Amino acid sequence: MKKKTILFLLLAVFCFGIFLLSCKKEKSDSNGTNAQISFSINGSKLSIDGSKLKSALALDSESYKIENAKKIVITIENIDGSPTKYTSSDLSILQMNGSFYSQKIALKVGSYKLTEFDLVDANGNTIFAAPLTGSLQAQNVSNPLPIIFEVTKNTVTPIDVEVLSTENLTPEDFGLIRFPFTSINTFSFLIAVADQQQDILLSATIVITSGSYNYTQELDKIANNIVTIKDGLTNYMVVVQKQGYKSYTYTFTLDSLKTYEVKAGNLPLVVELTKNDLVTDLVAYYPFNANANDESGNGNNGIVNNGTLVPDRKGNINSAYYFDFDLGISVPGFGDVVPTDEITISLWATAPESNTNFPIFLGSIYDQSRLSISINYFHDGQNTIFWDYGYRQESGDAPGRLYYRPAPVDGNWHHYVFISSTSEHTMKMFKDNVLLCEKTESLSLVNPAGKILYIGTRFKGNLDDIRIYKRILNAEEIAALYNE
Repeated sequence: MKKKTILFLLLAVFCFGIFLLSCKKEKSDSNGTNAQISFSINGSKLSIDGSKLKSALALDSESYKIENAKKIVITIENIDGSPTKYTSSDLSILQMNGSFYSQKIALKVGSYKLTEFDLVDANGNTIFAAPLTGSLQAQNVSNPLPIIFEVTKNTVTPIDVEVLSTENLTPEDFGLIRFPFTSINTFSFLIAVADQQQDILLSATIVITSGSYNYTQELDKIANNIVTIKDGLTNYMVVVQKQGYKSYTYTFTLDSLKTYEVKAGNLPLVVELTKNDLVTDLVAYYPFNANANDESGNGNNGIVNNGTLVPDRKGNINSAYYFDFDLGISVPGFGDVVPTDEITISLWATAPESNTNFPIFLGSIYDQSRLSISINYFHDGQNTIFWDYGYRQESGDAPGRLYYRPAPVDGNWHHYVFISSTSEHTMKMFKDNVLLCEKTESLSLVNPAGKILYIGTRFKGNLDDIRIYKRILNAEEIAALYNE
């Protein structure tokens, strides 16, 4: 292997000796003996127990001299590689009458290996290091790390450790891992979040993106939140999110965002959020607060034929209904007000088992061909979530039908949302705020007038918080219902 010649650099090779001295027995030691280890340094010459070692080569640089070393950083492992208490441990280097020596350390009798040995100056710079086997500089010493040694009772065992000056060399030259540091410029700006209607401050989450750059921070309910982000990017897309509110999204240039920088006289960026609109176009709302009344204000109250009040998903008593495959709740004449263009149905439900049922449908008990929902319909050997809106044929993937399978049944509360739009030719199905499936084909209801809405009929399980809208809810509104 051809060695690189460096004419202007003289590598100083220092041999450090470790002498092992027996000491008093300790009860915690299984074989009753510890030994002390010390590193002795004598100017440009090193000694172990009075024996002189190799002389160091003279160095041109004033920084890389042995007298500048203030501590030794050492790692000693057990022979099996497990750590000892000396892992990147600092040993002070002491001086007396021109001689240098380290503080003593103690090890129990046994086998060990030395895996790290560096000399560090007062500024924390490593000025000498022992190279690791396989590294470039290992070629310049006779015994690179790791060095295996034995601590033996009542025996002094000298160990030579050769270190090289690190001048003009890199950590990789010694087999060490280097962690590069890159200086990143940042700037800080002020931001406050407020409720647009109530004029009060809000806590929120801010997400800032620019290409691959992404930054997220929780904002407090204060007027001057400080956000510190990476400087120098062209554009910054700022998204402010708050549960129950519509998200704020705006793309700033660097200069426009810096108008809110933390400087004297600058005012904060004030983001006003509006609450999610879960009331507009609400046709019917059945929270089942001890009854089946419609709390949307539209008067579409339900008649409880069979159903038992039970605790809801939050544990509130008499706030949900349990149905056992009987007539359930009926809403007469709902076909006169049910949407025929855009509709969103949101509900919470539990289904303990797969069955052939429709917890919500519009029509007669024996005709669910107009509007029907099933969350645990056993079909073709699999549990299926069905959403039928409009005309459909007797079988197959007909217009107006959307289904998802296989759909697991676990008996827990889950949130379901079903969407259909004739004008946009779309049908969608969500479960627990996740889009399960969608299609681009839909037909409006056929002759819904006078039809009865049945809730919980031919269904075994719990239902709660049923909402019916005559519009499509957006993703934020669906998330708000799920997190409500």
